[in-house]
Amino acid sequence: GKFEEAVACYRQALAISPGNAMVHSNLILCLRSQCDPGALVRELKAWNDAHARPLATATGVHANVRDAEKPLRVGYVSAGFWGNSSSVLVEPLLSAHDHAGLGVFLYSNRQYPERTGRSVRKTGNVWRDIVGLSDEAVARRIAADGIDVLVDLSGHAAGNRLLVFARQPAPVQATFERTGTTTGLSAMAYRLTDRHLSPPDSPEWFSEELIRLPGCFVCYRPPEHAPAVSPLPAAASGHVTFGSFNKLMKVTPSVVALWAEILRALPTARVILKDRTLADQAQRSRYLDLFAAHGIGKERVEIMAAPASYADHLALYERVDVGLDPFPYNGCTTTCEALWMGVPVVTLAGPGSHGRRGGSLLTAVGLTQLIAA
Repeated sequence: GKFEEAVACYRQALAISPGNAMVHSNLILCLRSQCDPGALVRELKAWNDAHARPLATATGVHANVRDAEKPLRVGYVSAGFWGNSSSVLVEPLLSAHDHAGLGVFLYSNRQYPERTGRSVRKTGNVWRDIVGLSDEAVARRIAADGIDVLVDLSGHAAGNRLLVFARQPAPVQATFERTGTTTGLSAMAYRLTDRHLSPPDSPEWFSEELIRLPGCFVCYRPPEHAPAVSPLPAAASGHVTFGSFNKLMKVTPSVVALWAEILRALPTARVILKDRTLADQAQRSRYLDLFAAHGIGKERVEIMAAPASYADHLALYERVDVGLDPFPYNGCTTTCEALWMGVPVVTLAGPGSHGRRGGSLLTAVGLTQLIAA
C-alpha cells in the first residue's frame, strides 16, 4: 500500500540495473494504482523500447502450415493456471474449448504439485513446464510445437514471460490479461477486451489492436462449495458495514481518503478491510492511522488478516452489506466473489481499462446503478 515509496525503490533499482525487465514490470504494476494514465503509458513504451524491441525478429518466417482443415494450435502462457485469484477466471475458459477443432498447449511458468494442478492440466491437450527455461528456449519450444496463436495470460504480473512474446515465436500473438492494462509490446498484435472495459470512444492508448468480446471480458465460475448467501447484516446490526477484501496494493491513501468521506456521510457505518498482509501489526496500525487522519476512529475500522481457508474467506461476506471497489485499479475476482455471495459492490469508473473492470462486471449482472462516474 505504500505506493510512492515503492515507485521510488523501483526507479532506484532500474537505475542500478537498467536491463532488469521484471523490476521494470513491477514498476508498471505499481503505476496502475495512481491516477496518472500518462505516466503509465510512458513507462509501458519505455519497457518495450528497453527490453522487447531489441529482441524482435523478422516477421513472415514461421513454418506454420496455412491449412483451413488443420486443427488450430493455440498456446497459453501463464504463471497462474492454478492456485491464485486469476486461475478461477482461466480454468473455465480452457475447459470450454472445443478440443475437436483445437490443439491447446499450456505453457506454465509455475510448478504445481500433481494433485493440485490436475484439474487444469486436463483442460489442455499438452502441458509444458517452462519454469527455469530461458526466454529463448521457451520461444524455440513454442515454435517447434507449431503454435498458430499464442496467448499471454499474465501481462506484467509476477512470473510473466513477455520477453518470449517479444521474440515472436508464433505468427499471431494476443494478450488476455485481465488487469486491463496494455502490455505495451509492439510484438503483441491483439488484446481481448469488451466494450465496457475499453469503450470505442476512449482516448486510452493500447499497443495492441482491440478485439471486443460481445459479453464480459472474463468468465467467472463460482466455487462449488460456497456458503449460502446470508441475510442482510444491517438488519441485525442496525448499521451499514462496508467491506474491501482486495489486495492492499490497490487501497492507496487516495482510496482511503474517499472511503473516509463515505464513512463521514454515514456516521454509524463501519468498514472491514481484509488482506493477508494485515497479519502484520505495523500494517494494521498504518491503515488505522490512515483512516484516523481523516477523522475516522479505529472503532469504526475492522482490520482482518486472511482466514485459513477459501470457504472461510467467502463466509466473511455475511458480515458485509456493501463492497467498496478500489480505484483507479479495480478488483476483479474479489468483485465476482462478493457478487456471488450476495454483496453489491460500488465502483468508481476510471480513465483506464484497469479502472473500468468493476463497471464491466456490474454491467454484466445488470447493476449499472452501482457504477459511479
